[in-house]
Amino acid sequence: MKTRTWNTIILLAALLLLVPPALVSAANPIIVAYPNPTYERAFVDGDPSEWDLTNDFFANMYLAANPNKPVRSKLYVRYDCRAGVLYVLVLAEPGHPIDVNGDHFIKLGQTNKIMDESDGNDGTPPDFAFINSNGTTADGWEGSAYLAPGFYSPANDPPDGLNVHTNVDGGNTSAVENRQIDLYIICGPQAVTLASFTAAPAGNAIRLEWTTATELDNLGFNVYRATSPAGPQVKLNASLIASQAPGSPLGATYEFLDTAVQAGVTYYYWLEDVDVYGVTTMHGPVQAELKSLRRLTPIRPRFGPKFPIFRSQ
Repeated sequence: MKTRTWNTIILLAALLLLVPPALVSAANPIIVAYPNPTYERAFVDGDPSEWDLTNDFFANMYLAANPNKPVRSKLYVRYDCRAGVLYVLVLAEPGHPIDVNGDHFIKLGQTNKIMDESDGNDGTPPDFAFINSNGTTADGWEGSAYLAPGFYSPANDPPDGLNVHTNVDGGNTSAVENRQIDLYIICGPQAVTLASFTAAPAGNAIRLEWTTATELDNLGFNVYRATSPAGPQVKLNASLIASQAPGSPLGATYEFLDTAVQAGVTYYYWLEDVDVYGVTTMHGPVQAELKSLRRLTPIRPRFGPKFPIFRSQ
């Protein structure tokens, strides 16, 4: 019996050796050495408060990318399936701050750079922002880049594994193991297909209206507002705006009234849908502005008939 068991183990091991590593990992993500990313959106704004440092943790980043050397920073990963955006957070280990003047990037493999520190922070991927920077050092950085779902690995041909790099301690390299690690992104069908999303003045408020074409796995919506396209974004609804058509292929129409607005200010709005798996997608921005009201006051002419003439102030 023991001989048969050992023969079976040896046969399975031989079969695995005959299958390319990338195909094994793509077929069974459990074999991949690193976890799947958290399927949520992040804000690249230099404020990492929305990140979950337990569930979003992805990999250690070692001195000189050598796993036999000390960990100098940590990598956290999120992915937005609807927008096709990869988000990364890099946090320095205590006592080893990020070197602001160093190189900070995301690559696929060794050469395909999809984000670096020169991309700036305008709210559109690729995007980059330091965390608590004093101009010389920082506690970390956030970044985003467009990336399609799939399997990215050093074992692919050509190699295209996730390569996240930063500089610490005045120029020392801190990078993922051997400068490439597995990244497996799995996305299902979209929960919401948005047909329209608009914002327009409505008296002393701004009315948001949106219509969905389908809501397959939708739980509901959140509404966010900012006074510039780059944020910061403020959530307006106290609780989730529930789906009117969960699981429906027909969709529904929604309305939200923002009454906390001032005349003469341009407001930007985003709509976030939340599905049953916790995956979120942001739509927008759309914008609207209440025009300043001009008050008319009567004046009397110095000469001529005594009837009021109105002028604006």
